[in-house]
Amino acid sequence: MDSPDHEESRVLYSAGKGPEIVQNINANARNKETRWTFWLITVGISTTFGAAVPTGYNIGVINAPANVIKSWCNETIYETYGTVFSEGNLETFWSAVVSIFLVGGVIGSLGGAWVADRLGRKRSFLLCGFLLVAGGLCFQFTKAIGSVELLMIGRIVVGLAAGLTTSTVPMYLTELAPLGLRGALGVLCSMGVTGGVVVGQVMSLEEVFGTEAHWQFALSFYVLLVVAFFVPYHWLPESPKYLFVIRRKQDEAVNELKRIMGRKVRDEYIKQQVEAMRREASPDHPDAECGDDSTVAEKPKERTLISVLRDPTLLLPLVLVCALQGGQQLSGINAVFFYSVSIFESVGLSSTDAKFANLGAGCLNLFVAFFSPVLMAKFNRRFLALTSCSMCALFLFALTFVVYFIDDVEWFSYACIVAILLYILFYQIGLGPIPYFIGSELFEVGPRPAAMAMGSLASWGCNFIVAMLFTTLQNAWGAFVFLPFTCTCIALTLLLKFYLPETRGKHISQIAPLDTGLTWGLCCFGLIVNVSVSVAAGYQVSSINAPAEFCRAASSVELLLLGRLLVGLASGLTTSVIPMYLAESSPIKLRGAMGVLCPFGLTAGVVVGQLASLEQVLGTEANWHYALSCFAVLNVICYAFYFWIPESPKYLYSVKGDQVGSLRAIRKLFGRHSIGDDYIKLQMECATGNSNGVNRTRELEPQISPSLWSVLRDPTLRLPLILVCALQGGQQLSGINAVFFYSVSIFESVGFSSTAAKFANLGVGCLNLLVSFFGPILMARCNRRLLCLLSCSACSVILFVLTMSIYLIDIVSWFSFVCIGTIFLYIIFFQLGLGPIPFFIGSELFELGPRPTAMALGSLSSWGCNFIVGMAFPTLQGIWGAFVFLPFSITCVLLTFLIKFYLPETRGKEISDVVKKVSYGFHSRVLRDE
Repeated sequence: MDSPDHEESRVLYSAGKGPEIVQNINANARNKETRWTFWLITVGISTTFGAAVPTGYNIGVINAPANVIKSWCNETIYETYGTVFSEGNLETFWSAVVSIFLVGGVIGSLGGAWVADRLGRKRSFLLCGFLLVAGGLCFQFTKAIGSVELLMIGRIVVGLAAGLTTSTVPMYLTELAPLGLRGALGVLCSMGVTGGVVVGQVMSLEEVFGTEAHWQFALSFYVLLVVAFFVPYHWLPESPKYLFVIRRKQDEAVNELKRIMGRKVRDEYIKQQVEAMRREASPDHPDAECGDDSTVAEKPKERTLISVLRDPTLLLPLVLVCALQGGQQLSGINAVFFYSVSIFESVGLSSTDAKFANLGAGCLNLFVAFFSPVLMAKFNRRFLALTSCSMCALFLFALTFVVYFIDDVEWFSYACIVAILLYILFYQIGLGPIPYFIGSELFEVGPRPAAMAMGSLASWGCNFIVAMLFTTLQNAWGAFVFLPFTCTCIALTLLLKFYLPETRGKHISQIAPLDTGLTWGLCCFGLIVNVSVSVAAGYQVSSINAPAEFCRAASSVELLLLGRLLVGLASGLTTSVIPMYLAESSPIKLRGAMGVLCPFGLTAGVVVGQLASLEQVLGTEANWHYALSCFAVLNVICYAFYFWIPESPKYLYSVKGDQVGSLRAIRKLFGRHSIGDDYIKLQMECATGNSNGVNRTRELEPQISPSLWSVLRDPTLRLPLILVCALQGGQQLSGINAVFFYSVSIFESVGFSSTAAKFANLGVGCLNLLVSFFGPILMARCNRRLLCLLSCSACSVILFVLTMSIYLIDIVSWFSFVCIGTIFLYIIFFQLGLGPIPFFIGSELFELGPRPTAMALGSLSSWGCNFIVGMAFPTLQGIWGAFVFLPFSITCVLLTFLIKFYLPETRGKEISDVVKKVSYGFHSRVLRDE
């Protein structure tokens, strides 16, 4: 433990300045000021019961009396317009009534940033209350007036209030709280929403207000809470940080700070807080003194939504906030509550009892939420968020498995209940409360409203997506509907593990700088290039399979052959040029993450092609030509941005000798204000291989790239060329396409029908895409050699196990499931290294001159080996049977040894340093330098 008089220090980062060591608040003194005061308690209670609880109330109140309200809507529409809705039309109308609340939430979230800055945090809360009362009045009088339109207006108005609440109230609470209570106060909003859902469910029960005569009272009952808890509004304090930093009203801010902290607050603490706010208000001039006037004559430090979105330094924290708030909804909490009723019925409960049991699950959710303030005060955010996301993923996967076999194993019904309860428990310790206020801890006061608004927008938008798609997916997938939610939790776990800093008890300036080098320009560039060509190339690989029998009936076979040849040429160019283009346009630490986008696009294209060519989509006799050609829509859309996309800065500088064009391309990718002279010089040194730092005074002249023959004859390029060709060819000879081909028959062997086996094979492709989604993170965080060695060695072992399992599948019945497990494991380990790395490794082993030739030869090796496998595999399968996978296993073993002894580590290293390690051919012994 720290001593009582221990002074902590921190590093304050300012734009354009060096790091400055600044003393923090005395640790012991800070603990003394971390106490609940009268106004903190009053604000917490007023905002929670006056805005957060009504928000949750409107989420939970609409379900139980749905049939009663739908019947009234049908009668009212007939009386008003003379139209009787069919059952389908009535369901569509009711979906609109329910979902318009979510649309209002989206709109309210977008307006949250403007409202919070223009009206202030306190008056934003007042606007929430006004909208809630207005919506409640609409609900109360909708039946008396006989107006369905008034019901719709009420739903969208309370939706607007809900969006404003989730984007402004957590920010208001955290700005009022001292550091030690920031999490405890910030979590009150999520507690209120959770409690409001339960209260809404209770009030809408048939035994309370959920009847034909009283449903309007159920919808509007929350207004009593709003009116009661807005009584102390006039005396509530405004956020001192808003007054000081945004409005520049120093005296008012100090007075409010003293009032919030109570009479016992020490002058030293007030001075420290004012000093912290002064540094936040003027980060470029932290020593500047504010005058004694109530208003400082400086421009208010408020940020527009556009300026926040365009600021590259805010990209990662903005992604974190949006991912957490959106992932909170995509983690399946609403789906679990929806599904739990049927699970409770499966253990013998009646329909009514199952609904009450579901209400009990909601009460458990609320009960766990009551401990959130204690958890936020005692435990780190990262630990809670990681534990919550990982455990939710585990229990959702367990729930999928158990629900799928619920009819086969009697006690699995009880296992489902346990999985649901444990999921709710772990959801509420982190994934439930933390996303609501984490934006207030990652952003300074200026960009905070915009960030909170974007997070709230992500939350309500994802909520809308789940509401629209869940029922359809449930009918189509059954128990497997929980797998997308499982994947979301896994993705969140990895994102938080690698990128979320700890924020508990830290000032904004103490949090480690969240800078990964990503900018919006770089993201848009990667997205456009990847979607326009890589996805289209992958699409062509798989779209031809399902409608193959119809292709044989083409009127012009020559045109079909010509089209396949042209897209083949485009695919070859894509795999040889695009990874090189992406890697050359990215900074060193993002070289792998950008280079891996090409294989990710190919994988995504394969899955999209499989989907589009299904018989249920376009794979029919009448529409197969659309299945083959609809990828062109992506090309047209993405190529509309072609003239915005910059040329490779390194190509312009080194090959074309265009320094001005190179600098212009760098600025377009990284932004004018996010790169300095040192970074530009570094880019130029990387381009020319001039690592000695000598400036070249004369204009560079265009260079001529070496020919194919000169590259092949150069002994210093022999080893890297063999590595590139071996990795790209070995990628195809490792058996990935054979595994996909064989998986259909394996799924059929465990009892799947022919159609179901094809869909299961499509699921395997989706798993392949899911794992490749984490490729950029792995490339940025892990060494290339480690990933390649792990991938190749694991694939060789798994392919051998698959061979033996298939050979013995008729002798041991459960070996069919072993085969399925090995297929899944093979795909996971293949995508860790052997899948993505060969595509861009040539850009890290060769300098700019011979790089195009090396990448072309690697792509030639890949497509050539793909051709060999496609021609030989059916024949070898007929002759060797299960042992057809042994050559692929041997290929992986050989690749493992080649990588082990000769592949240097390239992550984060200059090309010139890597080239030196492999310049002596097989005598390089690169391991000595690792």
